[in-house]
Parts: sequence; structure tokens; C-alpha cells
Amino acid sequence: MKKKFFKRLLLIIASILVFLTAAIVLVPLFISPSQIEGLADAPEIKKNESRFINIPFEGTDGIEIHYMEKGRSDSDEPVFILLHGSMYNLFTWDEVFDEFSSIGRTIAYDQAPYGLSEKLIAGDWTGENPYTQKAAVEQLVTFLDALKLEQVYLVGSSYGGTLAVRTAIEYKERVAGLILVDAAVFVSESMPGWLVNSPQMANVGPLMARSMGSGTSFYENCYADPNVFSGERKDNSMIMTEVNNWDFALWQYLKAWSDVSFDFESRIPEIKVPALVISGEEDKVVPVADSEKLNSLIPNSKLLLIPNIGHLPHEEAPEQFIEIVFSWIDDVVKTGASH
Repeated sequence: MKKKFFKRLLLIIASILVFLTAAIVLVPLFISPSQIEGLADAPEIKKNESRFINIPFEGTDGIEIHYMEKGRSDSDEPVFILLHGSMYNLFTWDEVFDEFSSIGRTIAYDQAPYGLSEKLIAGDWTGENPYTQKAAVEQLVTFLDALKLEQVYLVGSSYGGTLAVRTAIEYKERVAGLILVDAAVFVSESMPGWLVNSPQMANVGPLMARSMGSGTSFYENCYADPNVFSGERKDNSMIMTEVNNWDFALWQYLKAWSDVSFDFESRIPEIKVPALVISGEEDKVVPVADSEKLNSLIPNSKLLLIPNIGHLPHEEAPEQFIEIVFSWIDDVVKTGASH
């Protein structure tokens, strides 16, 4: 009697597993994500002081990049390029933008597909995915070319710090110095290629991206005090979600996360320019140990930690952040001293 019972139980369990497996495999094939209503094109949303520039990228008809700049373009003062992290945009620098521009030409831009930069979707390019890390570095350098900038100081937050480091390695002649803010150089967020490129994910992926981009949990995790993510800061941080096709473009970007093979650890010691590494001690996204490791690998680097602050010290503690940065600039940029 017991044997019959267990056989039936195993048969029921096996049947349930087969059904669930079939549902997981087949149901996504019949999901067709619809467009979100009420969205607009980026130029309709842009702020008055911001601009757009079309930069060339092979396999596309160019990429529209949204950016802001301030400061004299004809002076001998340093040029600062501010690079935001994943899910953020140029507005993350609002609290410190004017301070940077007081000592040099300062430019912040939205990396595609974030902020108001172009939302390329499947079919908009041939060849290389324009959202790979390699492509993002190429777009940064092309952006510099478009603005006729020969050498700049790269200020990178989180993933922007990763791009800054890789640019300093691959395009040494274009980088005068680095300010790396909770840089995500050693953070791995890739998904298996077989999964992201499956027919099922072609339908489910945009919905996942939509959920990720419209939620606030990631953003709130970036601050020691999640309550600071509110009001205008929240609206500006999530401005991407007001633009047509943002979810389909974000999915293509997330797919590109599986295409990272750059060996940072062995190549970072090649960096010869001065670097300032900053980390919030309460960072829950990039461990402080990662910033310490980064600092140890760069030959001419200085590390400073900011207590009681999370992943975005330039937002949470702008005055402390600027004090640290200006002190370093006085030593390195203005006097040429090394640490």
C-alpha cells in the first residue's frame, strides 16, 4: 500500500515539474510586450540648458547624445568629463556641477540608453551592440572628438568609474587624470549569454527591464539614507522612463552586460596619470574593499573615504565631496604634484 502511495506521489510531483517546465519554456514565447502609453521623444523633455549632439558609431546612423556643459571653452583651465553610473544620468552631478565649472570647462552627458540619450532598440544597428562596455568607451572618445577635446580629466561614478578606468588604459593620451567615485570596476553583473539571447527572453526581457527601471529599490539602496531619493532628485534620476522605447532599449543594454572580458586587474597598473579614489563608507553597491583594491593597483593614486555616506557621495555629501576633490586638484592639477 505504501509503495503504491509513493509511486503515485512521485508521479504527481513529476507531472507538476513537467507542467512547470513547459510553462516556463512556452508561456514567454506568447508574451508580446506592448508599448507604454504617454511617453515622449527626448527633445520634448529636455531641460533648457541641455543639448544634443549626434556622434558616429559604426553600424548606426549615429547616436544622439544628451549633454550639459558649463565653463569657458577657450581657456587653459582643465576640462572635466562627468560620467554617471548605471541607471543614473547626468543629473546625478547637479549638486557639484557648478563647483567643477568654476575651475574648468565641465561636461556631463547621458550614456546611451540612459537619461535623454538615444534609445537604440533591436534593428537600429548592424554589427556590434552599441551598449557593450567597449562600445561605451568608444562613444566616450568619439564624444570628445566631436567637442574637439584632446585631453580631459574623467570623473566617474560607479559604472562611469569603470568606463573612466578603461579609457585611461586604452586611450592613455586622452586622459590627464582620474577621479573615481565608488567605481564599480570589480563588480560583476553579467547574465549568462544563453539565457539573455533565448527566444523566451526576447519577450520577457523588456518586461524585466521595465520593472527594474520603474522601481525605486535599486536607487534607494544607493544612499545611506534612502529617504533622500525623493522629489526632484527622484524625478531627474528616473527621467529615462519618460522617453519612448526606454524599456526595450534598457533590455538591449542589460543583454550587453554578458559581454565583458576586459582584464582590469592586470592592466590597471598601466595607468600613469594621477588618480583620486573616493568611497562612501556605507556603500552597499560597491564594497569599500573594491575601492581600496583599485587604489592599490593604480601607481599614482590617493584614497579617501567619506563616513556615513553611501554609493553617491557627490549627491549625499556634496560639500565634503567638493572639499576632497578641490584639495586633490590643488595638489595634482594646479601644481603637478604627485602622491
